[in-house]
Amino acid sequence: MLGLTATPERTDQADILSLCDNNLVFERNLVHGINDDILVPITYHGILDEYVNYQEIPWRSGRFNPHDLENAFATHKRAEHIYQHWLQQKQSRTMGFCISRKHADFMAAFFREKGVKAAAVYSGSELGRTEALRQLENQQLDVIFSVDLFNEGTDIPSLDTLLMIRPTESKIIFLQQLGRGLRRSESTNKKEVVVLDFLGNHQSFLNNPAALLGYHDSQTALNRALRSQGEPIELAAGCYVNFDPRLLDFWQQLKRRIGASAQEDYQQLTLELGHRPTATEFFHAGYSLQKVRQQHGSWLGLLAVQEGAEYSALLKAHGEFFLDAVETTRLNKSFKAYLYQAFVELGGVRNAVSVDAVAQRSRELLEHRPDRLAVELPASVRRVAGDSRAWINYWRKNPIHYSCQQDKRSPQAWFAEENGVFTLNFTVEEALQERFEAYFIELIELRLAEYFARSSVAERMVAEPGDSFNKS
Repeated sequence: MLGLTATPERTDQADILSLCDNNLVFERNLVHGINDDILVPITYHGILDEYVNYQEIPWRSGRFNPHDLENAFATHKRAEHIYQHWLQQKQSRTMGFCISRKHADFMAAFFREKGVKAAAVYSGSELGRTEALRQLENQQLDVIFSVDLFNEGTDIPSLDTLLMIRPTESKIIFLQQLGRGLRRSESTNKKEVVVLDFLGNHQSFLNNPAALLGYHDSQTALNRALRSQGEPIELAAGCYVNFDPRLLDFWQQLKRRIGASAQEDYQQLTLELGHRPTATEFFHAGYSLQKVRQQHGSWLGLLAVQEGAEYSALLKAHGEFFLDAVETTRLNKSFKAYLYQAFVELGGVRNAVSVDAVAQRSRELLEHRPDRLAVELPASVRRVAGDSRAWINYWRKNPIHYSCQQDKRSPQAWFAEENGVFTLNFTVEEALQERFEAYFIELIELRLAEYFARSSVAERMVAEPGDSFNKS
């Protein structure tokens, strides 16, 4: 199966890469587009939004209270601050992204008082979307102030200046807005897009530099921005990225406060996702699972603290198994993870499963990643059928046999194989079985994601006949 998407990071938070077994074969991002002269370079100014104290605006469920935000924005001091920066940096055609209709109307009126040809455009506005774009193109308008109307699906090649004057709680929305100005324009000979991004004194504003610099998590972007020491950051050929030194001072203070605990990381990601993050989502977001284990013993230990009784019971009964046999077990190949996935899918937590069945299903799962199959398997079994004796005997030797050995860190062997069946070497009480299976799969998905993310794995792995069987 080949999956194609223009939206790898999605507002619905769907993990679409997992649909293709975390096998990313090709990608092209903003930096590639600029370097290949498909998109114009960016001149980005991160400006302190100094006339709004975001620390005083209520923050609930991952966003600011819209009523309080709207009132804070409708001030002449803030509008003048935005206008002066725009006056210094503007090009010929500008779009400003606003928080509400009231905010868009206020900003358009303020700019018109300054003699600027400006209009507010939103669903139901007096000036319609199509006509507004026509007037901007013909320079009958200098600025359009918009509300959730041009975030995506709009082609405006001549647009050359962007005013980010509202919080964008989502990196995806920020990139959609940025994309409005990135198209090349032969008719206007556009050389760059100028971005004036007004950033406030709140952690949520780290989303914008994180998206711009191409980082999944805000903390990495924060560290990168702070390392710049006020110097321009190189993004791509011809780009210029600079932040107000006062923002760097605030971010230094922020760095000392955030990310100290795994619980804070977990809670922040929960707010961003709108649901309890899986271990794989936590990993893909760039947070540290090592810190989780240092502070809570395991991912399950953190879930027990954050989510309560069901995970606490699972931790008490089977915490050692999940930590030693799955979360931290060594993976030099993908075999063990696929064996465990096949085992759970075939109902192995509740009943013994045959070695033949688990070997065949493991082969089917491994074939989802032909790139790994080609380098992990010796030539003698690369093309044999999953139900052949050659394959079943190979899979019995590794990984089944080695999964049934006691690890020096573990109090017992976690699995057993006898008389052609493969079983857990302990019993899961009926009340915990469903939760046990779901959590087992969650950890398997994490380990596969970690394994496939190791960029050096293909270079280190050489599959040859007689390859050592202890590489599971």
